[in-house]
Amino acid sequence: MKYYTLNITRTLLREGETAYPADNPKAAVDYALEYCFDKNDLWKEHAYLIFVDKNCLIEGHYHLATGGTDSVVMDKRVACIAMLGANAQNAILIHNHPSGDPRPGQSDIKRTEEIANAFRAIGCNLVDHIIIGDDKFFSFHEEKLYD
Repeated sequence: MKYYTLNITRTLLREGETAYPADNPKAAVDYALEYCFDKNDLWKEHAYLIFVDKNCLIEGHYHLATGGTDSVVMDKRVACIAMLGANAQNAILIHNHPSGDPRPGQSDIKRTEEIANAFRAIGCNLVDHIIIGDDKFFSFHEEKLYD
């Protein structure tokens, strides 16, 4: 697994680890809860990009932003820089809702479309946006809010 930073393009997190599949939202959530989110810090919102290859195998992740108790600012320019810096073509955007309700708000829907459009402009793809709540999640792709 690789962990990417903006100042250092690639830093190995775990060398020699086997590929982790993310061919469905539950698999991406499982990965994020294991490798991205700190279970003691879920009282505020965090957003991550999970980089996946064309076969939906996870190549690494990037911590995009930390917010407050009810919002997180996901900067589309930073997301694009992370994609280019990781030499990634596809990503899943994933963040948590401390309220426990994973349903997206209007700002979530708007930000998803903005990031997807920014990715398209640089030749990349947003595969899905997943919001994690209390023991449940919301997938934009599964709910047909995003293709």
